[in-house]
Amino acid sequence: MRKATFDEIMFEDYAHAEARIYWERTRNATLYTIHRVMEDGTKKFIGATPNNAFYIPPFEKDGKEDNFDFEITPISETGVKGPVKELQFDWTIPTNTAEFVDRKNRGNVALNQPVVSNVDVENDGPVNKINDGVITLSKWATKGTSSKTDPHTATIDLGEEKEISRWVVHHANAPGAGESPLMNTVDFKLRYAKDDGLPLLNGDTSESKERVSKMEFLNADSVTDNRLDVTDRNLSEPIKARYIQLYVTNSDRSQWKATRVYEFEAYKEKFNPRTEPINMQFVKAKNNKDADDVVLVSEVTEGDKVNLYSDIDSKEVLASKVAPESGLVKFTELDFGTDRGRIYYTVKNKNYLESVKRSVPYGAETGEKIEVPQKEDISLKRSLKGNQPSYANKYGVLTLKNLPDGVRAEVYTSEDQLFPDLLSAPARNGVIVQERIPLEEKNGEIYIELVKEGVNNSDRFTVTYETDKLSGDVTGLKDIIFEYGKLKQEDYTLKSWEDFNTAMKEGKEILAKDTPAVEEILRIQDEIESKASDLKEREAFINSGIDNLDDELEIAYEKGHITNHGIFNSLLNKATKIQQVSDNKVEVINRLKALGNQVRAQSGKKVDEVFAEGYLSLIEDLKNEIKR
Repeated sequence: MRKATFDEIMFEDYAHAEARIYWERTRNATLYTIHRVMEDGTKKFIGATPNNAFYIPPFEKDGKEDNFDFEITPISETGVKGPVKELQFDWTIPTNTAEFVDRKNRGNVALNQPVVSNVDVENDGPVNKINDGVITLSKWATKGTSSKTDPHTATIDLGEEKEISRWVVHHANAPGAGESPLMNTVDFKLRYAKDDGLPLLNGDTSESKERVSKMEFLNADSVTDNRLDVTDRNLSEPIKARYIQLYVTNSDRSQWKATRVYEFEAYKEKFNPRTEPINMQFVKAKNNKDADDVVLVSEVTEGDKVNLYSDIDSKEVLASKVAPESGLVKFTELDFGTDRGRIYYTVKNKNYLESVKRSVPYGAETGEKIEVPQKEDISLKRSLKGNQPSYANKYGVLTLKNLPDGVRAEVYTSEDQLFPDLLSAPARNGVIVQERIPLEEKNGEIYIELVKEGVNNSDRFTVTYETDKLSGDVTGLKDIIFEYGKLKQEDYTLKSWEDFNTAMKEGKEILAKDTPAVEEILRIQDEIESKASDLKEREAFINSGIDNLDDELEIAYEKGHITNHGIFNSLLNKATKIQQVSDNKVEVINRLKALGNQVRAQSGKKVDEVFAEGYLSLIEDLKNEIKR
């Protein structure tokens, strides 16, 4: 794997983000795993996919790290791991520019405690996954009886009696789980039992199952007709429990009738729900001259109130507005002063507490702006990733060079658009490469604005294009040539290598062109892939060729291509003797010559000419490969 990139990074605040990543396919890989390297060097599993792109759900800054690596590992069908590709993520927003929300399961008294299932489970769904603190690819998945006739239960031993005021269930379509909403648990209860003084349950064993079956449980809370992905409920009164039990009486709305729960949590403290905050990518602040500054907040639920603050500790609201039906809240006639800074904001729904404070930067009223790149440093090409049917939407790849490191590109598809369609990853080594640029069918324009914390934004500039005249992005062709360039001629037969090598040479010639056409890039990519799949491994060809010498003769005799039984036996005897001395190259070549001579002598007589031609070709190929 030569390259991995971010298709897009979306910051929620200085310590939370989500991302889409892309990498080049690795030959023979059928699966890719993605891990995150934590500050202490441990690796956290994020997910796995057979594709070469992956959405990484919201993740949190770990300690004081300034950056970290995602690791992408290719794995073959037989389980062989290829070289790991690292992709560095940088936390680029200053710390303490938002109220920090710790999303880890601290205080979850059920975490990693012994747990018992009363029903059989799938191989990939053991019950101990229900409280391991992991959502992705980690679930309790039952099989067998329906929960409507025989309720499914997962019982957790807390080790000692603990006070519980809140319980949480992550269902099949919870963030990070991603199964169908029809598989979300429908009817279920939280039940509990007091301390019985017995030792800790020893996991999902027959002994533990029997012990749980004899316990008497009390109902603490019930949910019916659930349609949420995550159930998060406060109890009307706290309970004291040694054992807590998820008691499912209607597992799902799908045909499978199986319980799928990705996490079951319990907490001492109640949860006071706050309004969901607006991510900073949906907020803009502009420091104009005098008292004409502007703040725009989009994606706000109608009726919610947006409050502005001067700093993270301030209790005094600078301005407040209620969101209209459009969801766009616009503050005008503000005065930030002349210097750059940040404006803080919250959202308040009438049914919830005020959200955490977040902030966005604004530039100085006057001062140096990020420079617009020179024309020669701006490139837009047709993306050639994936299938390219004529009816599909077309996308471009934008490349910007000679930029200050850390600069990001906001991409707009209309000139007066308030918020960008795409926001690039920060420039590294002066370069931004942004995928997924939407292109018009014939021609069009995109609009770019360069942004960086602490510097005034660039002027918005235009990139004009004619779709049919855009040259193709050769990244995919480079990847193919790089991957297949690792193959060695001596490992493959001469004939198959010759065709493959011709395609590779043409691919390199196309790469050398300044503006290669889309059609020729696509054609040669397919040609190289085709010829690579046709490559025949030399040793395997020799072994199978020798092994099949007698089979080919027997089939020819059965079909009447050899008409004389004595000639057939003579040829078959020669083929068999070649197989008997297959470890002796000199002897094999000599006997192949003898076999070939007899076939040639009988061609058009006792041996069909067409069969003889093909059989002689096989003999010559074997001789040539053995001589190498």
